[in-house]
Amino acid sequence: MAVTDKTDNASLFHRLSDLFNRKLAEAAPGFAQDRAKVDSLKHLLQSSQDDTAKVKHESPVFMLLIMVAVAAVLVPLHHRLEHWITHKLVEKNVRIRLAAAKRTIQQLEGSPGVVVSSDGSDAKQEH
Repeated sequence: MAVTDKTDNASLFHRLSDLFNRKLAEAAPGFAQDRAKVDSLKHLLQSSQDDTAKVKHESPVFMLLIMVAVAAVLVPLHHRLEHWITHKLVEKNVRIRLAAAKRTIQQLEGSPGVVVSSDGSDAKQEH
C-alpha cells in the first residue's frame, strides 16, 4: 500500500509539473530560455521532498528521538504547572476560609461594626 501511495504522489507531482510548465509557457513565452533553471529548481524541490520523507518514514530512531525531546519538555512543564495551580487554589481556599472564620468570630463576639470582605481584608463600617 505504501508503494502505491508513493507512486500516486509521484504521478500527481509530475502531472502538476507538466501543467505548471504549460501555463508558464503560455504566460511568459520569453521564459523558455531559462528552462534549465526551472528544471533544476523542480529537481531540487523533488529531491528535498524525497529526503524528508525518507527521514520521517524510514527512521524509527529519529522518530524516537523526536518523541523523547517532546516528552523532555512536556513532563517538567506539566509538573511545574500542576504544582503552581495547586498552590494558587490552596492559597485562595485559605483566604476564603480565613474570611469565613473571621466573620464567624465577629458574629459570636457580637461586634457588628467590622465587615470582612471575601479576600480577608477588614473594612470599618460606619453607622
